[in-house]
Amino acid sequence: MRTVHSSPPNILIVDDSPSTLQLLSEIFKKAGYSTRAALSGRLALQSLHASIPDLVLLDITMPDISGYDICKAMKADESLKDIPVIFISGHSQNIDVVKGFSAGGVDFVAKPFEINEVVARVKTHLELRQQQHALQKSYAELRSLEEMRDNLVHMIVHDLRNPLWSANIHLEQIQGLADTSLNPLIQNHVNEALTATHTLMEMINSILDVNRMEAGLIPLNPGPCDLIQLIQDILQASFPLIKSRRLTIESEAESVVVMADLTLIKRVIHNLLSNAISFTPETGGEILFGISRHDGMTRVTVRDNGQGIPAAYHEKIFEKFFQMNSALNGGRHSTGLGLTFCKLAVESHGGHIGVQSEEKRGSLFWFDLPENIPNAPHPGESA
Repeated sequence: MRTVHSSPPNILIVDDSPSTLQLLSEIFKKAGYSTRAALSGRLALQSLHASIPDLVLLDITMPDISGYDICKAMKADESLKDIPVIFISGHSQNIDVVKGFSAGGVDFVAKPFEINEVVARVKTHLELRQQQHALQKSYAELRSLEEMRDNLVHMIVHDLRNPLWSANIHLEQIQGLADTSLNPLIQNHVNEALTATHTLMEMINSILDVNRMEAGLIPLNPGPCDLIQLIQDILQASFPLIKSRRLTIESEAESVVVMADLTLIKRVIHNLLSNAISFTPETGGEILFGISRHDGMTRVTVRDNGQGIPAAYHEKIFEKFFQMNSALNGGRHSTGLGLTFCKLAVESHGGHIGVQSEEKRGSLFWFDLPENIPNAPHPGESA
């Protein structure tokens, strides 16, 4: 079997003293490294752009360009900024060391230097750079795998929607025969099947919508939105799910209007209500909506007296596909996308969302919306 040997790390040594260059070159060649030398700052910059080294040993005091300025130029260059720079200088006062680190250096060696110390420092920083490369490669591979997973999920879910929609239509047609030819037992089975198909359609739509929002493909359509009226409409439509739970709305005003995308904010409130219902017992369950204004923001809160959420989950529950222990929400199945959608939708308005909760003491979900939507980036885009 043929053994493949990787090339030795390459070190660029910059110093205006030929004797120092020769000494350091010999030291690192004996240590198994490849070296290049530059007698001036100008030559160093030319060498850097001709072939990128793994590390730079850089003298501070040179006749044309100081080592500080060379290092600053490297850190300003996208192709050179990650190269570790070790300063070597006869000036070793604290101010020189501080200036070296401020310029972007990773270490400082004072002249006259001890050979073993210089070799050890270089070896340490080269190993750190190798580890950094390995982490970057692993991260890139992970991102690639995540992208493949998301694309696969999107493809499967998209293909499932049409046959599921067809099944739903046929079940609704069968349900329409209830008064003529279906006995109560069969009618009950049809109703349960319809409920299941509706649930699956909601899951599919959530997955597709989250993917679209992350890609910035759902533009905002802002307009005047009365949050109190919106909550009342949602509660009325959700009455069959609420059952005997007690619901309350608290607000200092009879009408609270914000500029928002009505469709998105309606789904946010509906998701938070569904979440509260999942964690709240049917008997004795209480859900309280609150609306308040502060510092140019409008806050909507949804409080319940359910089982509560462990502190370890407070950040994770907004992550894509994250699912809590089913025992905490009554065994109900979830895609783990409802709260992810809420986060993306609220942030697309320039707002924020969060939760306060303790186990067995209920939860309070909140989100803030600005009175006017700023020029916020779409979710998935950098600000």
